[in-house]
Amino acid sequence: MRKIKRWWRSRKAEAALKDRREAVQAMVAGVIGSPVRLKERGNLGHDSNYDVFVGTRQVAVLRLVNPFKQRPNPPPGMPFQIEDAARRLDHEYVALARAASIGLAPAPLWRAEDAILCSYLPYETLTSVALKAPDRVWECLSQASAALDRLHREVGMAHMDASLSNVLADAGRKAFALVDFEYTPVPGVGFAEQKIYDHLRLLQATGKFIPGPLKGEHAAWFAQFGAYVDDEMRAAPLERILPALNHVLGVEAYREAARRILPQLD
Repeated sequence: MRKIKRWWRSRKAEAALKDRREAVQAMVAGVIGSPVRLKERGNLGHDSNYDVFVGTRQVAVLRLVNPFKQRPNPPPGMPFQIEDAARRLDHEYVALARAASIGLAPAPLWRAEDAILCSYLPYETLTSVALKAPDRVWECLSQASAALDRLHREVGMAHMDASLSNVLADAGRKAFALVDFEYTPVPGVGFAEQKIYDHLRLLQATGKFIPGPLKGEHAAWFAQFGAYVDDEMRAAPLERILPALNHVLGVEAYREAARRILPQLD
């Protein structure tokens, strides 16, 4: 029943957005230089998202603010927040542009007050990879953490919603891209804390995809995480991020491994 209600609310929100969606579609056609077709792509977030096609060929991805969608804000005490539509799109655009400059995100192509058009990458999410090959889930986690580390070091930003679903990989698993920069850190959460949160949140979000027999195969991933941790991260207060990590740190083996890397967890 809950799924049906969510589906019905989504349908109503899309119907209410019809006029604006068609206006933006016309603008996108002008940017692309050809008539385009929009296809919904899940739309589970705070905005509406579409694959953009010219004929049968996908050419871009569109994010469009949908003021008719009803999505709960993060609960109090979390280290991340959802800002208003204008600030959310501003943050997303900047994050995409900076990450795309080093090949770590789709490039933003066009921006309206309530929409962002990005290039299309023929990649798949690491969630899809892990579902098709569950025995490779720790490999997927390793690749996702490597992408997050590049975002931290080379772009100077954190993701704050890290998951295998927000990391894309090319067919050869040689190139990776980060998407969906909807969340921003709440004031007071420093960059060192944000970096720690990204990696541990990634593991937490992936827990349900790790087959039972592989749940204890975490040593290599924690060793990789430990290599990314610098002195500032080892000294950072963790009180602001711990409430959002209770599931991953509730696993005794993971907490012990994290404690050896982050002494302030004691």
